[in-house]
This record gives sequence, structure tokens and C-alpha cells, in this order.
Amino acid sequence: MLKRILLSTWLWSLIGILLLSLFAWFLGPYIDIGGVRPLGDEVTILITSFALTMIWGAYYGAQYFAYRQAQKRLEGGLTEGEAADPKAKGKAGDKAAGAEVQMLKGRFEEALGLLKKSAGAEGRGRHYLYDLPWYVIIGPPGAGKTTALVNSGLRFPLADKLTDGKPGAVAGIGGTRACDWWFTDDAVLIDTAGRYTTQDSDAKADAKAWTGFLDLLKKNRPRQPLNGIMVAIGIPDLLSASRDERAGHAAAIRARLAELYDCLGVRLPVYVLFTKTDLLAGFVEYFDDLGKTEREQVLGFTLPLDDGRGEAAVTGFERELDILVARLNERLVDRLQGERDIERRTLVYGFPTQLASLRETCREFLDGIFLPTRFEERPQLRGVYFTSGTQSGTPFDRLAAAMASQFGVDRQRLPAFNGPGRSYFLSRMLRAVMFNEAGMVGQDEKAERRRKWSARIVYALTGLVTVGAVGLWGLAYMNNRKLVTEYNAAIAAYNEAVKAVDLALVDEKTAEQNMSRLLDLLNRLRALAGIDRANDPVPLTYRLGLYQGDDLRAQANEAYHRALEAAFRPRLLLILERRIKDSINDPEALYLNLKTYRVLAGAGPSDAKLVRETFDAYWKQVYNKPEFQDSVTRLVAHAGALMERPLAELPQNTDVTQQASDILTREPLAKRVYFRIKQVNAITQLPFWRLGDKGGRLLDDVYDTFAGNPPSKVTMPGLFTHEGFYKGFLPQVQRAVREATADSWVIGLPVEQSQSPDALARLEGEVVAQYEDEFIQRWDEVLRSLRLKPLDGGTEAVLPVLAKMSAPDSPMKLVTAALARETDLGTPPPPPAAPAGGLAVPDPAAALPAGGIADAAAGALGLGPIGPAGGPKPGERVSDHYAFLRRQVTAVEGGKAPVDEAVAGLKTLFDELNQLRAGGGSASGGAAAAQQVQILAERLGPPLSNWLAAAAAGGQAAQVSTTRAQINEAWTGTVAARCATAVKNRYPFTAGAKDDVPVSDFQALFAPNGLVDGFFKQNLAPFVDTSGNSWSLKPGAAQNLGIEASTLAQLRTASRFRDAFAPSGQGFGFQYTIEPVALDPSVAEAKLEIDGVSMTFNGGPGRPTILSWPAQMGGGFAQLTLTPGDPAATAATTEAQGAWAAFRLFDKAAMSNGTSEAEKVLRFTVDGRFVTYRIKASGSLYPFKMPEFRSFKCPATL
Repeated sequence: MLKRILLSTWLWSLIGILLLSLFAWFLGPYIDIGGVRPLGDEVTILITSFALTMIWGAYYGAQYFAYRQAQKRLEGGLTEGEAADPKAKGKAGDKAAGAEVQMLKGRFEEALGLLKKSAGAEGRGRHYLYDLPWYVIIGPPGAGKTTALVNSGLRFPLADKLTDGKPGAVAGIGGTRACDWWFTDDAVLIDTAGRYTTQDSDAKADAKAWTGFLDLLKKNRPRQPLNGIMVAIGIPDLLSASRDERAGHAAAIRARLAELYDCLGVRLPVYVLFTKTDLLAGFVEYFDDLGKTEREQVLGFTLPLDDGRGEAAVTGFERELDILVARLNERLVDRLQGERDIERRTLVYGFPTQLASLRETCREFLDGIFLPTRFEERPQLRGVYFTSGTQSGTPFDRLAAAMASQFGVDRQRLPAFNGPGRSYFLSRMLRAVMFNEAGMVGQDEKAERRRKWSARIVYALTGLVTVGAVGLWGLAYMNNRKLVTEYNAAIAAYNEAVKAVDLALVDEKTAEQNMSRLLDLLNRLRALAGIDRANDPVPLTYRLGLYQGDDLRAQANEAYHRALEAAFRPRLLLILERRIKDSINDPEALYLNLKTYRVLAGAGPSDAKLVRETFDAYWKQVYNKPEFQDSVTRLVAHAGALMERPLAELPQNTDVTQQASDILTREPLAKRVYFRIKQVNAITQLPFWRLGDKGGRLLDDVYDTFAGNPPSKVTMPGLFTHEGFYKGFLPQVQRAVREATADSWVIGLPVEQSQSPDALARLEGEVVAQYEDEFIQRWDEVLRSLRLKPLDGGTEAVLPVLAKMSAPDSPMKLVTAALARETDLGTPPPPPAAPAGGLAVPDPAAALPAGGIADAAAGALGLGPIGPAGGPKPGERVSDHYAFLRRQVTAVEGGKAPVDEAVAGLKTLFDELNQLRAGGGSASGGAAAAQQVQILAERLGPPLSNWLAAAAAGGQAAQVSTTRAQINEAWTGTVAARCATAVKNRYPFTAGAKDDVPVSDFQALFAPNGLVDGFFKQNLAPFVDTSGNSWSLKPGAAQNLGIEASTLAQLRTASRFRDAFAPSGQGFGFQYTIEPVALDPSVAEAKLEIDGVSMTFNGGPGRPTILSWPAQMGGGFAQLTLTPGDPAATAATTEAQGAWAAFRLFDKAAMSNGTSEAEKVLRFTVDGRFVTYRIKASGSLYPFKMPEFRSFKCPATL
């Protein structure tokens, strides 16, 4: 019992807990983790030790409880399984059978009770049944299992109580009702009594009950439900059975093994016992000389461990059997010499051969059980053993039987054994082999191996940790000793360096003398203080409660701050005095330097950030070479370190500070506050607004800047955006104003006065005005800088720009909308979206107070009203200034936004020019579209007006450049040739010409919408100024047509022909009135006949006659006849013929002007006699005898 206690895990774990407690008590206070000592006081150590002990007790208490419960469940399962036995239920009506069952149950329970008492009395604990290894014995009836167990030499503790002092079994109940239980000191053996091998009774019921028993074992002994299986079969049963019968035995045993494997889930070692070996001829005689101890040896062999993956262990049976036979043969000589009886010597001599003759039979039997198959896992054969429990029966001689069968002679029967029975080869085989390997079984071989290796690793790691901890402590001690030595050496070197540096101050001009040496000294002290490495983790090899670095650093830190105060701070003050004098003309820099000076002198609140930033800017300016950057960084770090502790107030240079204060008092405070707002990190870190992010992908293809930079590179500081106003500027105004007034101590003003409500409000309004001025100035610059790309490259240059300007993602629209949005400071940002499932966030602009939308926005930002009451609201001036931008992107009721109209106009212009380029459009259409864009430009304000005007001009220029060639081609192809043919050397264009211009040709050329008029309207009208007496090209792009003035004059003449010959503007032809006015006294009668109309005039009142040209009928003749009053005189006549007869006739008269341009007076003189007529055309022009007829020439080209 003492040995068990000494080897128990609970004892050694308790010792470990005690050692940990001692460790915590003696060494715990020295453990330092990141500056924290978790075991630094006795109470903590006691609590830790108590907690460790409680954890240990809880763990083993839970283990003991689980152990005990498993024991109870196992015992209960063994004794209460009858109720679940269907066979027992089927016999419930049989009283005798019931009584027998109750008797067996009582006997089994009594056996378990006696077993626990016996185990407790002998010091093995009350869990005897649970702790012992369990084995199942499988074998056919009569295999000699009982005999082998009774004579095995094992101790049966229940023999005196239940079996009359003799070894015996206890009958099982429930699932083991047909089993015999053998309780020994070393193991629990369950003899299946043969029926679970053959199952030749009620197979279904037996199998179900047995499976239930196995499940009970698996549940309550999960790691080792069984420790092994013994397969027992008698040698006579094998030798007397046929080959088929032996195969049947093997198959039945293999099935039972498979059943055990499947139910329990573990590969159990199988020990095969060939019993009744004493019935082999010569067995008794061969081993007759063995004493009791020798008979307890093992006759057989244990095979290598079969892991189920390699070669099956059963394949080694023959080899091991040959070794065993060879061993028997080695002993044969000595045994023969010791035997005198000739018959017994013969039997002794033949025994090894008799055993060897079993090779084939046993191999076939074992192969049937243990050889692997494709469908099931092979059993694990652990060993094969030959045993004899007692000697009874008649031995048989296999050799003699074989010879008798071969030679046909009678076999001589051997005499039966009649001596006292003795057991052979059982005791050590059970105890030393089988029971000694009880721990071999595991739930999973791999898991068991991992568990064992894990335990080994834990033990190894524990040892390594222990050794490592001791080694680390030793190393930590050495490292800290070295650290102290190095620190002392550094301090000594520092003291020597101080002696070589002149730290005396003279004035501000010499303040930076020896600064490099001073910097070296400060760097040394700072390094010793470890300030720059304060957050670096301390290596483990320096800690473990021995670290001295913190104490050493504290001493160095004190020396460092003394040096900063004594040598560094005075120099900084002198530098600032010089900076104040140098910045007299720069109010912003002056204020910054003065404030820093007062802070550093201890005359104001501490502001480490201000000091660092001021000197960082200064030293970067002074030491601007790359090699000095590290020095600048270190100097700034020293300045910051100086400000880490409260500064004692030092005397100031009042001459310098008073002068600076006087100057700053004259500087507008609002300007300085606004400057400070712009320096705030929250402002400087606002992202830049980029036009490239707002104008879309086509921005740089459409726009240019006057500076020549791509528009996508146009940026605006984030402060001057809609978001910057509400999220950057407004939240800073009141804070900056209050800080600035709170800083009035810098310039000597009383704080109370400067922080009055009215003064603060006025200052806020002035600061806002500063912001608004710069906001407008900056955005005006952006508006002025943007322009369309130059559109002077003809159609190929203009069309791509127009296409992109009129695209759905038009940069013009996007830019205008972006500009309107950023400058609309009167509209606060939308409220944040409500969280999912939460309440909506109220819109700060939903209910505006009387102060207006800016105050509502300020309220939404958690601010009070900004600026004086009744004054302009923040951002209002900006919104008003850029209201035109919002109008351009806002749709009017029932219509489009102006910017959308502009896009549509540009789209029309693009379409017209594109058609014109393709030859399918007209110059007038393109010109009209360009004119419409120009009208839009004149109606809309900037910036759209500027961009549209440029687009209209570019479009018109492109149209002109495109149409010039087309116009000329159209003129020469459709007008010029026909015109020249029609008028050349023809009347009325050539005076006195024999041939007339056919009226049809004249009409085709000069009628309204005729060739000339139609061509002009379609191609030239948009470009020609027709308002004056002489036509000219319009200013601008039309000048690029290059049409000569003479050509325009001919076109104007053609238009006068149209007006004269088609005064109604419709059709062709005109009416005219002829009225006689005067007649020569010598003429009795004047007769005028034109195109079939005759008019007679005798000198009395004339009557007007209306005629038409061209005549509807009877045309082609005109004649004037003057009949004299003297009958003897001959009448005078003049005439003309052809379609132009009237024109030819009228050409013979002298013409004078009438009362209008359409009226003329014609005086005909024929043979010295005259007649006068007044002719008035129905239109505004006089078509007869037009001087343009003689000057008109058809232009060959334009």
C-alpha cells in the first residue's frame, strides 16, 4: 500500500503544489512583469497558494467522484441487467426459473460485496472491481478453460466464502447470465462457457444480452473496457476435428472477436491457449522432471506487436514454433539420459516431433482467425501458448497413428495417465505475460501513443523550464551587473565632457555658441535616461525581478532635466528674444514668438506643443542642410522634454516684450485669430477639394486653365469648401476666439475685458468676415481660371469638345453643380442617417430659429450663435455672392435648369456640325444652332456665359471652315454654270443683244427660292450682313469664308432682281401701270401696244392701264405708233419683239425718276415727235431698264 501511495500521481502533484507555493513565497516578490509585481505582498502570495491548493483538490475530488460513479454504474449494470433480458421476460411465468434467476442474482451480488470487503481489508481500495484488468475467455465447450483456471495457481479471494474453499466461478446474470466470473487477485476473468463461441442455443437473445454487457463495459471503462481476450481450444478438439470443423471453429471465434472489436471500439490483444497439451504422447514423460517452479514457465511465444498495418503477426507462428521445437530438441539429450525406462525414453524422444506435427493444423486454425481480409480488420494476435491444467484421459500418438494408417497396421493405444494431476505452463503465462500487459489496451493506439509522448514532453518541458528559469536568473543577474557598470562608465564620461564645454551665456547673439557640444551632452543624458526607449520592452534576460534599469534611468532623467533647465532653457529664451526683434514687421510671427517666449519664461500656461513647433520651424530654417536633420530632430526633442515639467518663472526682457506687445495691440485681433484657425490640425488635415474628382472623366478633354495647368489639378484647401465651413471652420470659431482672448495675457490685455460677451460676438463676426473674404477670393480665382480648350482647329477640334460638353456626364454640368454646391454655405449638411432600427436623427434645419439657417447649422454642431446679434449670418455673404451658380443648376418651375438648356443647345450645335461635316446638313442649320448657343450665353451669367460664348464662336468657326468648300462646290455645281449660260450675251444683261434670256431661265435663277436666292438662303445668309446698301461678311467666324466684296455685290444684285420681278415674294412676275402723261402737239394720236394690250392717247386726260409681265397670252411684241395731225404726214413707229419686248421698247425712251423708286417717267421720241408715259411697278423696285442688268456678272466661284 505504501508503494502505491508513493507512486501515485496525486501525491507528486501535491508535492508540486507545495513547491510552487514555496517558490511564490520566497521568490515571488522579485518577479517583475512590465513594471508590475504580481506577487509583491504576502496577502497575494497566500491567496495564490490557497487557490493552487483548491484547484488541486477540486481536480482530484472530481476525478475521485467520477471514478466512484463509474464503479457504481459498473456494479449496478452487472446486477440489474436481468430486467432487460428478453429471455427472462419470456420466462416470467415459470416460477421455478424465476426463483433460479433470483438465486443467481443474489449469489452474484453477494460475490461483489465480499469482493469489495476483501479488497478493502487488503488495502487495495473499494474500487477493486474497477481497477483490476478484465479478460474474456472464448472457446468451445470442453476446451479445458475451467480446468486451466482452477490449476493456474492464481488466488481466488472468494473461494472460502462461496466455493467451499475451492477455486470456482460465480455464475453471471443479465447480459452475462451464461458466463462464469472468475475473480482473482490479479484480474477479472469472464468465461463465456462456450455458447458465445458457437451460439447454438437462442442466438438472437444471447447476442443481444452480450452486446448490452459490452456496452456497459465501454461506458464505464472507456479507455480499457477489456484488457485482453483469451482464446482457449483443446489440442484433442483440433486433432479430432475435420478440416471443415476446424474452419468452422476458427470462423466462429473470428466472428466473436469482430463482435468485441466492433462493440468496444478498441483492438484487444488476443492470447491463444492450446489446452490439454498433456494428451500429446510424451508430454508427461518429457516434462516429468520439472519441479513446481519450472512448471510455471511459459511454453509458447509472444509475437511482435501487430499494429494492424504491417504484416500480420500470425505469419510468424511457424517460425516461432520451429524455434520452440528446436529448444525442446536441445533439452532432449539431457532428458533421455535421465530416463531409464525404454518405453518412457521412446515417448520422451518423440515429444518434440509430436509438437512439431501440430504445425499445419494449428497454422490453419490460426490463419482462419487472424489472417487479414478485405472486409474487416484483423484481430491482434499477441501470443500462442501450450498449457496443461491437469492430466486425465488417454494420450494419443500422432506419429504412430500416421504410420499405422500408412502401413495398415493396428495402432497400439497408450495407457491413460493415473498419477496425481499437475498444472503445466499456466501461472507465469497469466501473471508475467498476460496480466503484465494489461495496460497495452487504449481507446486508440495513436491517441495512446500521443498521450504517452505528450506526458513525456510535459515532463521534459517542465525540466527544461526549471533549468531555463535558473539559467535566466543567473543571466539576468549578470546582465544587470553589466548594465550598472556601463551606466557608471557613461556618467564618468559625461562628467569629463562637461568640463570641456563653456556653457556661459553672453547675449542673444552668442546664445547658440557651443550648441553642438551642448547637444552632445544632452543627447548623452537623454540616452542614459532611456526617454526615447521608454516603451521598448525590457528583454527577459534583464528582468525576473532583478532589473536595475528603471532606477538608473530615473537618476539619469534627473540629471538630464537639470541640464535642460540650467543650460538649454536660457539659450532658448535668448534665441526667442532675437526672433521677436526679427519679426517686428510680421505680426503673425511676432505673436507666435512672443507667446512662446512668455511660455518658456514661465509667465504663461505651459504649452509644450507650441514650444516644439516654434523651435522645429526655426531650426529647420537655420539648419536646412540634410546632414543637420538629425540634430534638428534631437533639439526639438530636448525642447519638448524641457516642457514636461513645470517651469519656474524667469525674468523677461521687458524692452523686447513691451515693444512686441505695442505692435500686436495695433494689429487687428480678428486677423490673428483667423490665422490661428487656419493653423489648427483639424483644419490643415482637411482633405483638399479637387476639381478632378468633381468634373468627371471628360474634364481635361473639355476645359483648360489660363495658367496652362490641367483643370483636374485645380484644388481648393478643404477649409474653403461646404464641408470645411461646417465641419472645420464653424466649430473652430468660438474656440479660437475664446483662446485668443484668453491669450490676451501675451500682449498685456486684461482677460476679463477681452472676454465680455459683446466683445466676443464682435470678434466672431470679424473672423467670419475674414474667412468669407478669402473664400470668395479663392473661388473667384477658380472661376476666372477655367476656360474651354481653344476651339481654333476646325471641325475636327470642335466636334470632340462639343460632344463631351453635351454628353450625359457633361463636365460643364458637373463643374457648375460642384461649384454651386461648394459655395452654397447657406444650406447646412444633411443630418446623419439613422442607425438601423433606431430613431431618426433630427434635421437641424427642419425648424429654423429667427436667426436663420446659419445659426441652425451652428446649433446642430453644438455651438451657440456666432457673431453679433442682428448682424450677417456666417456664410450668408458667400451664398449671396454665388447665388448665380445655384440659379444655373436649379430647374425653373415647369422647365429645365439653365445648365441643362445649355447642354441641350450644345447637343444641337454638335448634331448640326456633325451632319454638315458628313455632307448631310446645311450651313444655315449650323449657324442657327451656333446663334442659339450665343443667345443662351448672353442670357445666362458666368461661368456658363463664358463657356457657351466660346463654344458658339468655336462652333461657328468650325461651321464656316467646313462650309466654305462645300458652299463653293455647291455654287459651281448648281448655280454658276447655268447662270453664266443664261446671261452671257443675252438681253437684258447685254444691251442690244440679239438673243434674249429665256424667261424660264431668268425665273429659275432669280425667282424667290430660285437657284441664286435658294443657294444664298441655305448657305450664305447666316454669314452675310444684308442690312446695308452693300452686303458684307459678318464680323467673326464669317470672315473666314473669304468671299470677295464684288461677289457679294453680284449676289445683292440678284436679290434686287428677285425683289423687282417677284415683289410679292411669292411666285414670279409683276404688274405695272402705264399712264399717258403728255403728247407732242403735232401728234394727233399715240398708240402703245404691249403683249396684245393696246392703249390709245390723243392728248386728253390719260387713263392708266395695268399690265403683267410676263404676259399670260399674246406676249412677245411691243409697238409705239405716233400718228401726226397732218394727214399728209406719215405715222412714226418703233417696235420690239420677244419675251422681253416691253423691256426693249422701254429702253428706247428717255427715263426720269418718278415719285418713288418703283415709278419712272419715259419720254419716247420717234421721228422728232414725242409722247410721255408714267410707268409704276407693283413692287418697291422698277424692273425696267435696271442699271444692274448691265453690271451683273455671274461669279464663276465664291
